[in-house]
Amino acid sequence: LLAASNDLRVAVNAINEGHIFYYITKPWNDDELKMVVRNALQRYELGLDERRLRALIVQQSNALRTSNELLEQKVQERTAEVEANNRALETTLVQMVQTLHGLLEAHGIGQKGHSMRVSEGCDWNAARLGLGQAQRLEIQMAAYLHDLGMIKLAGLAEQPRPLTKSEVEEVQKHPAYTAELIDKHIPGVGKGICYAI
Repeated sequence: LLAASNDLRVAVNAINEGHIFYYITKPWNDDELKMVVRNALQRYELGLDERRLRALIVQQSNALRTSNELLEQKVQERTAEVEANNRALETTLVQMVQTLHGLLEAHGIGQKGHSMRVSEGCDWNAARLGLGQAQRLEIQMAAYLHDLGMIKLAGLAEQPRPLTKSEVEEVQKHPAYTAELIDKHIPGVGKGICYAI
């Protein structure tokens, strides 16, 4: 602002209320005027650069937010897919174990309904202990199969005579045989649980 007034109050109001860059009184100094104009242009260009940078930051922030939302959506979709696959595998495992259990009973290995009762009892205890669903399922499956090792001892179980001490000791090892079979053929069921059952 070029003005003839030297009134300081007018200059302060012009700067504060009029938002002018600089206040010059008449008569002015040419060098000072050139410097003020040069500084004003630099300030204006800095303001343009700042606005461009702010716009770029907003644009990049919006793009990043959109990318994050898409990524989150993909993660949720993939997680749901994996969970569905896991449930399907779990269902298949349960059906396979129940089928195997039925075959064992059909061939006279184990008492009728014994493994199912053991499985239900183990699940009841696991629930009272506050174990998670995955642990409870593992315990149920192991309980269903705990007599699987009797396949190896089928000849002993069919003996018409009382078993000898060494034969009884061998029969008592059937959970270890079950654990070996499970470890080798059904890795989804913990072999350590078969020992405990």
